Amino acid sequence: MLRKLTEEEKVKYKFQIEVSRKIADSYVFGYKKKEMINEEEKTIHTLAKGEQGVGWLKVAHCLIDQA
Repeated sequence: MLRKLTEEEKVKYKFQIEVSRKIADSYVFGYKKKEMINEEEKTIHTLAKGEQGVGWLKVAHCLIDQA
């Protein structure tokens, strides 16, 4: 289950967030994006705002232990 990152987690996982964001930008550059964490999978996910009411879509992720 995804949840918002705390301010401490944003600092702690800065590198993982950058990796996920870079992957997402290669697919959906210019879209509004946000990062969330999945503690069960130990991943940081980047979500992009879909068009016309579609909502937030997962577009990239990075394993927390990967970096």
